[in-house]
Amino acid sequence: MGSRARSPARSSTSEQLLTSFRRPGSARTRGAIHFRPVLAFAIGAYLVATLAACSEKVPIDEPDMSDTTEETCAKLIEELPETVGGQQQREMEPANALGAAWGEPAIVLTCGVPLPDDVVATDGTEAPPPCQEVDGVGWFVPEDQIADQSADVVMTTIDFSPAVQVQLPAAYRPTGAAMVDLAPAIKKTLEPVDRCK
Repeated sequence: MGSRARSPARSSTSEQLLTSFRRPGSARTRGAIHFRPVLAFAIGAYLVATLAACSEKVPIDEPDMSDTTEETCAKLIEELPETVGGQQQREMEPANALGAAWGEPAIVLTCGVPLPDDVVATDGTEAPPPCQEVDGVGWFVPEDQIADQSADVVMTTIDFSPAVQVQLPAAYRPTGAAMVDLAPAIKKTLEPVDRCK
């Protein structure tokens, strides 16, 4: 009888000792516990830096343009998509600029730009330029930028008026995705002309 009464006490003491022994954890667990705050800090710092960069307004340099061109460009800006090349639209400086920006680094669109020098001949007439037609919109891209896939791209619509320029960082190449995303707004609001050969 006496030994039976004491056995639960021995069992409880043994369980306490085993529980106490397990608390420190293995070397792998202790390392993971110390590692987590470092990882969390690194992720937090990255997110803060990314959000800060995306919160900055993108400067847009507006070219001189006629009232008619300004009205047409305003219609284009209203129709532009929220995302281009998978990148979200960003705020601009000035806020009412006739352009738009997406992503970080920024894809920058400017409406009402002059035609590129390679499109206009020395006598002022329009020369037939090389043209990349994507989804019904013809784009001029300088040949050196086409050849160097690591280069940023400045592409300009040449078969719609007014002309639209898009500065596309190399990180978003190939250019086709951005061209496709912008095509509906361009075709809906701008006047087609026969420059793309």
